[in-house]
Formats: sequence, C-alpha cells, structure tokens
Amino acid sequence: MDPTLRQPTDADWPAILALVAAAAPESGAENARWLEQRRRFDESGYPRRHHVAEDPSTGLLLAYAGVEAAPEPGLFRVVLVLPPPLLRDGLGAALYERLRADMAELGATHAYLCERERDNDLLDFFAVRGFATTRRETLPDGEPCVVLESALTE
Repeated sequence: MDPTLRQPTDADWPAILALVAAAAPESGAENARWLEQRRRFDESGYPRRHHVAEDPSTGLLLAYAGVEAAPEPGLFRVVLVLPPPLLRDGLGAALYERLRADMAELGATHAYLCERERDNDLLDFFAVRGFATTRRETLPDGEPCVVLESALTE
C-alpha cells in the first residue's frame, strides 16, 4: 500500500478523532478538546500545515500530521498521530519528512512536541530524529507527558 498524502477536509475530522481515540482511548474528553484545538487553529492567525495519509484502496485515513507555529518566532509544534505499526513501517518517516519540508518553508528554527510518557514508539521515533526531552508536564486528563524539542538544521 502506498498511502496518499493530502490536506484534510472538514469531512475528515471524525476520522482524525477516531485515530486519536485509538491512540489514547482513556482520554475521551481530552481527545475531543485536542481535536477542537486542531480544528480552530487557523483562527489563531499563526501558520499551520497539516496532512492526512489515506489508504487509496479503501479511502480510510491512516494518519494525521501537522506543524503549528507557536507565538515565539521560529518555534513550531509537531503533531503526528498514527498506529505504531505504521510508524515503524515507514509512514511515520514519510510524514515527518513532509513536516520538515513544511517547517523549512515556514521559516521554523525549532520544533517541539508533547507526547504521553507511555507512547514509547513516538518518543523513540523523535529521539532518533534529534529531539531531546526538555521537561515533563501533566496533561489536563492527569496523564504525564514528555516535551521533546529540537533545533532544526539542514
């Protein structure tokens, strides 16, 4: 399977929520809040690029990925949601390369993400790509998360 990368449409948000719910099933209300933040991000006035990966044979969404500018110049949040097997099978790398290109086009100098401590596959994925743990936080649902950051260099 060679997934199609494309911009999400309004009709994709329920499937994106299903991807998030599969990744963190115990965080129902928090997942809905996360989705609403993604849906409303464009209203913030900061640049964002986001993508979905779609199985061309079934039309099912396999992954969601995005970068969102933070208020600090040059700083972008990275978002990557996909099942661990697809992360390891190369889709994660393809999405991250797309996000790196997006950040370069948008003038990013630093990137960060916040992932649940138990999401070892994602934490390892980003560590291999030069992200380092800078702090730990607690999410609104009480779950611990790790903040990873990276200076972006070519």
